[in-house]
Amino acid sequence: MNSKSRCKALAIAVFMTMAGQTGVATAHSLNGTLGKAVGATDLYQVTCSDGSGRLTVEVMDVAPAAGPLVSVQVLKGSMANNSTDRKDGDANYSPTIHTYGGDGPYYMLVNKSGPGSEIYAVEFHCETTNGDEHTGTSSFLLQDQ
Repeated sequence: MNSKSRCKALAIAVFMTMAGQTGVATAHSLNGTLGKAVGATDLYQVTCSDGSGRLTVEVMDVAPAAGPLVSVQVLKGSMANNSTDRKDGDANYSPTIHTYGGDGPYYMLVNKSGPGSEIYAVEFHCETTNGDEHTGTSSFLLQDQ
């Protein structure tokens, strides 16, 4: 098994462990790996259904504990938000960000602060503007680095 396959297998195992411990049924979660290159970036398109007011996102830097920090950026039209998990490998997510772009597609980027492979988890969901209700959320991977 090559290095990238091992990283993906570890990411899946970590994600499955975390998923078994969370009680939030209305959120969407994904996990991924960033390669060794300094500029490695994963790009997702998240689509919020009619009635959405915002996309809520947070990221967790899962492993390795001594690697670069992992960040998430959300873009919609002329709006952009960023959040960084400032404590590597502690099982806590970054501060939650809300991007108020209504329904339709948002772009979500996950990247890191320096060289070295990273495993991450992202939790995201579309909500009404005041956050009282979750709305339809779908996503797909556009770029995997």
